[in-house]
Amino acid sequence: MASKTAAKERPTIEQYSAFQAAYDYFNKALWGGKLSPCVLVFTRRKSKARGHFSNAAWSGEKGVTHEISLTADILKSRDLRATFGTLVHEMCHQWQHDFGNPSKAGYHNAEWGDEMERAGLTPTDTGLPGGKRTGTKVTHLIVEGGPYDKAFASMPDGAKLPWLTGGDDGKEKPPSAPSKVKYVCQCPKMNVWGKPYLTNLYCIDCKQSFEIDPKDLKKLQEWEKANGGGGEKPPEPEPETESGMGTIVDSIEVGMMVTHAEHGEGEVLEKAVVSANLVKIKAKFGKRKRVIIITPATCDDITSVSFLVAGGA
Repeated sequence: MASKTAAKERPTIEQYSAFQAAYDYFNKALWGGKLSPCVLVFTRRKSKARGHFSNAAWSGEKGVTHEISLTADILKSRDLRATFGTLVHEMCHQWQHDFGNPSKAGYHNAEWGDEMERAGLTPTDTGLPGGKRTGTKVTHLIVEGGPYDKAFASMPDGAKLPWLTGGDDGKEKPPSAPSKVKYVCQCPKMNVWGKPYLTNLYCIDCKQSFEIDPKDLKKLQEWEKANGGGGEKPPEPEPETESGMGTIVDSIEVGMMVTHAEHGEGEVLEKAVVSANLVKIKAKFGKRKRVIIITPATCDDITSVSFLVAGGA
């Protein structure tokens, strides 16, 4: 049974009339009305995109026209200023297709970034200040006191959406913490990726610990600052366990012979102490060189340690 309110107020007409009024208002305020009319829709996309621009997506007797869509599921969880910021973001894409030189579908190029900044939105690929302004996934920050901010403050009530849907917590979720970062050492072109603040990465070639790449570290620190603190910091070294690891590790030196449960007898070529509970050795077993990782769980694989005869006992 339909609600009496919905039947009386005709929410479809009200919602889309306000959407069209908002588009027309920002078109006039920020572009002098130059943007061509387009089809406006709300969608429930399963992607994380809050809005989308589709070039020449509709056709009819009068020709073709673009489409701008807003994701309905974020209408209630974001304030109207943020929602219409997304609308203007997509209108910048339309401006580029109408008057500029767009790149391949989905790519935000420098020309688009310039138009965003002219409209009062700062492009950023991280959602934080200092992020890249170009790429395939680029959001934006609203410039306080900028053209869009001033236009929104003066927009008429008739352009404000009367119906909302989606999450109802009233708060926009902050950007998530970087899930992985790049680590580098002194070797050229030697990179690894992992969770932030790993402490057990060591390069046997240059004998240096891997460190977070400066660019990724900057992004991580910006996220931590914006979220009032920090990500997971490096843990303190754990005390040695009762597994006997300390005794075995302390007795291993370069030039010694070790007997490994799987690989047999081999000569230790390199040793790297990463932490109290993680040591790496590089040893030659017959004709093969292998890297052995020694932890409390694997230290029992080293069944014996002895000096080379040539080295003297």
